[in-house]
Amino acid sequence: MSISGGIYRRTYKNVPFVTMWRIPVGGETVILPMSGTHDVTIDWGDGVIEDNVVMINPTHTYAAVGDYNISINGSCDNWAFDNTGQREKIIGISQWGNLQGMHDWSNAFFGCFNLETVTATDSPTAPVSFDSMFLACTALVMPPETGWWDTRTLRTTAHMFDGCSSMIEAPDTRNWFTAALLNTNHMFSTCGVMATAPSVETWVTNQIADMSHMFADCSAMTETPDVSGWDTSGATNMTSWMRGCSALTIEPDVEFWATQNVVSMASMFSNCSGLVNPPNTSDWVLSSVTNTFSMFKGCAAMTVAPDTSRWNVARVSNMGSMFEGCTLMVNPPITSTWNTGTVNNMAAMFKNCLGMLDSPTSISWVTSQVTNTREMFRNCSNMVEFEVQNWNIRNLVDATSMFEGSSLASADYNVLLLGWAGQAVKSGVPFHAGTAQYNGAGSVASAHNTLTNAPNNWVIMDGGPI
Repeated sequence: MSISGGIYRRTYKNVPFVTMWRIPVGGETVILPMSGTHDVTIDWGDGVIEDNVVMINPTHTYAAVGDYNISINGSCDNWAFDNTGQREKIIGISQWGNLQGMHDWSNAFFGCFNLETVTATDSPTAPVSFDSMFLACTALVMPPETGWWDTRTLRTTAHMFDGCSSMIEAPDTRNWFTAALLNTNHMFSTCGVMATAPSVETWVTNQIADMSHMFADCSAMTETPDVSGWDTSGATNMTSWMRGCSALTIEPDVEFWATQNVVSMASMFSNCSGLVNPPNTSDWVLSSVTNTFSMFKGCAAMTVAPDTSRWNVARVSNMGSMFEGCTLMVNPPITSTWNTGTVNNMAAMFKNCLGMLDSPTSISWVTSQVTNTREMFRNCSNMVEFEVQNWNIRNLVDATSMFEGSSLASADYNVLLLGWAGQAVKSGVPFHAGTAQYNGAGSVASAHNTLTNAPNNWVIMDGGPI
């Protein structure tokens, strides 16, 4: 044992890399996924030992059925199934050893759907990449023993455990040193039965740029990861970071996150259907964000809207489905100060917000770039006083089902028609006003005709004239 930074670490010399393979039929050949440069000694586990093996993808034929431990010692710079080869035959890993030159574990066991156990208690040597290391290892029930892994040189864990759909516990990462880490995208994505959260509270995160999909669809995870101390000043991508974590009831503590460099927050908390309160994002700086698509979509248990009153959304172009399906949210998010001048997509933005009693304050929104409001307020059956009559709709091309199933009142519909018909609009725009009726005579009727007749030729669905 040695001590480094107060942490006990195991050290090894001339220790082989050991994996277990299952041979179902006598006479079958094993092909090792070693396509790089190597010079190794291989103990095939059946009494045959080969020295100075340099051939690409070494092979060996087994005479009898059985499970065989294959031990490899020497230098090797590549071991990667990459979802190809004989990935169905490997069933276990019992020792990482210290293969010289083996620092990149990218795709090492990707697609090894029969890999059942990783019992090794040592650490891969000076790893640089764990990208897709255990991707789609669907038979792995218990996580690898990662508590003592030396991660000082580690740069990426992207897709590391992505698709480990049988893994019931999170790997132990509490002692990981992550100062060099740049990418964690999809690290635990679709670990659908993992009930515990990984211990990431001590991670050094200031260099992580891509955090997208890190916990996406961890639908059984009931523990909220402790990320309160994370320095996210280097983050640029938070897309789908916690999307689909439907079993979580306590929101992550992200109040003090630095978000000034983030470009995408799309689907970041979407379908976190168990969260009762929104994460505290009131002081977030969104000055670089261009995409908030589906950010809170499907947060169906959330009764309070996130505090967005101080958000700078001047660069956001896509707000589609942002609050869609927030069915219990009573009051709308505060959006009165939003600069929406670059937004082009508002489709389904408040769709199925059944409990929302007031419409968002949008009378001062700049909407000249908006092309899509499809289903924007669909099924907002309790919402009143829609403030869209002053919107600039010159670039609008799709308003299909915009107010379908909503409570758009005739009075609001009348002023909408008057405000919109006076503009130079695109032709052939589909628009749905729900069951709202309009005055069948005078200026309102003329406005309706202006939109529906040539050259505008809008296709309008509504409750007809009064």
